[in-house]
Amino acid sequence: MSDIEAKVIAILSEKLGLSESRIKPTDRLVEDLNSDDLDFAEAVMALQVEFGFMILDKEYLELKTVQDIVDYVSKNKK
Repeated sequence: MSDIEAKVIAILSEKLGLSESRIKPTDRLVEDLNSDDLDFAEAVMALQVEFGFMILDKEYLELKTVQDIVDYVSKNKK
């Protein structure tokens, strides 16, 4: 597991109230992790703080899985 993946999973775990061991890269945020809009918005804010960049609204709506987030952060982090 990469550092980015571990940090993303830790943030999602905290914001969604799930254990880190429950969260897998292939998990879909809504269908598998039962994330609602508020949970995901809070997770996105935490990701922005952790990684130091803004996630645009139109882009964050395209993030469907944990791996989508990891890939996005890997591509855009400072």
